[in-house]
Amino acid sequence: MNLSKQERRDNAQQFLQAFSNRRDWLVLDTETTGQDPGEDEVVEIAVLTARGEVLVDKLVRPKTQIDEAASEVHGIYWDDVERKPHITGIRELPFLLTGHPVLVYNKDFDMPIIRNSILNAGGEPMAQFWDPRCVMKAYAMACGDWNEQYGSYSWVSLEGACIDQGIEIGEDIELHRARGDAELTRRLVHSF
Repeated sequence: MNLSKQERRDNAQQFLQAFSNRRDWLVLDTETTGQDPGEDEVVEIAVLTARGEVLVDKLVRPKTQIDEAASEVHGIYWDDVERKPHITGIRELPFLLTGHPVLVYNKDFDMPIIRNSILNAGGEPMAQFWDPRCVMKAYAMACGDWNEQYGSYSWVSLEGACIDQGIEIGEDIELHRARGDAELTRRLVHSF
C-alpha cells in the first residue's frame, strides 16, 4: 500500500506521540570510532529509561583505532578507552534491552556499529530479542521537508531536531557523548 506524503507524516507524528505517552521504552546511543557503519565500532554506549534514569553509561574499548576526526567530535581518545572492557564485557546490556522498545536516533548507523563491536570482540551477535526503532526517520517524516531527489523526507541532525522543537540544550547536556545524545533523544520524543 502506497501512502501519501501526508499519511506518512501523520503516521510518524502518531508514532512519536504514542511513545511520548508511554513509559516502557528505552533510549540507546553510541559514540564510535568513525563514520563507517560497515567497519567502525562503539567507543561509548548509553541506555536511558523513558523517565531519564541512566541504566548504562560506559566507555568501551574497540578492536579498531579511533579516527582522529571522530575523536575531535566526541572527545574520546584511545587513552580514554584502552583499559576499558570490550562491548561484550557489558553483560547486562542484552538483558536490559530485551522486552522493551529501544529508541535510537539513527538506528541504521548504530545497529551495525554495535554488531561490528560484538563480532570484533569475539562475541556472538546479540539475538534480536529487542525492538530498535529509529527516531530520526520518524522525526524526518513528522517534521522534515520532502526531498524530491531522494524521494523521502530530509533527515535532520539530533541537535537540529531539538532546536526545531524548542528543546533547550543546556549545560546538563554534553553533545556528541552517548549519555547526552540519549537524553536529547528522550527529550525529543517527549516533546510530541
